[in-house]
Amino acid sequence: MKPPPDDDVTIRIARLRAELRNQQRRYGIAESPPHLARLEMAVDRRTARLAHVRSQIAELEAELHRLLTEVDGFAKGLEALLGDELERIRNAYGEGWSPVPILGYRIWSILDGRLHGARLVWTTPHMRAVCPTAGGPADEIPHSDGRCGRLGCGVYAAKGIRPLLAEILPARPVHFVAGLVELGGKVVEHERGYRAADAEVVAVAAVYHDRLLTTDDPATIARLFADPGPILESAAATAAIPPHRLRTTVADWLESRERARDPWAALGDTA
Repeated sequence: MKPPPDDDVTIRIARLRAELRNQQRRYGIAESPPHLARLEMAVDRRTARLAHVRSQIAELEAELHRLLTEVDGFAKGLEALLGDELERIRNAYGEGWSPVPILGYRIWSILDGRLHGARLVWTTPHMRAVCPTAGGPADEIPHSDGRCGRLGCGVYAAKGIRPLLAEILPARPVHFVAGLVELGGKVVEHERGYRAADAEVVAVAAVYHDRLLTTDDPATIARLFADPGPILESAAATAAIPPHRLRTTVADWLESRERARDPWAALGDTA
């Protein structure tokens, strides 16, 4: 499709028309040949139509700009209202959300060469929650409406490591792994801990015959969960920790990893 005549063509046509009219008057020619008159009329009509269409386009572009501006303003208001409503629901039902992962603590027992949580064996540092009693979309897990019982589904984690060590471990623990986990997805907050959709172990303190192995290396943590034996045996070469110092040493190290990962804690240290 060829573009319409440009301004230069229009100017040249106007000049030719004026010259033709002068010649016709000079020599008494009453009218132009029919084919020329028809073509001139066709050009004039379409030029007028083109001007009208351009005017409509200008009006549509102005309306487009106005609508875009209005939609942008309404969208910002809608975003704020949606955020307020989600925050209201989360607060009402104890859900938590953070732009960074929420940190918590867990303990695993070592049985038959595997790391056992309260309900499941962990073979990798990552665990995704499932609900054994209630269906529904995956993004609703962990449920916070009581449909799956008093305790509810989700990956559990404690807010503090010291109360967890005192509550779960016997007076003289022999083998266990304590860890710092990053909680993601939907997170429901409780008084002493959380229930989350996802958990990723990011630091561990493994106790084996009064020896302590600490690491936040992802590859080492992955090997520990896949096959604890070889990793735990490597702790045998370390110095024994007095039993009365064991819990404190584990807690001190894991809390140091929490401070290293928590941006708010880091800001507090430098304030």
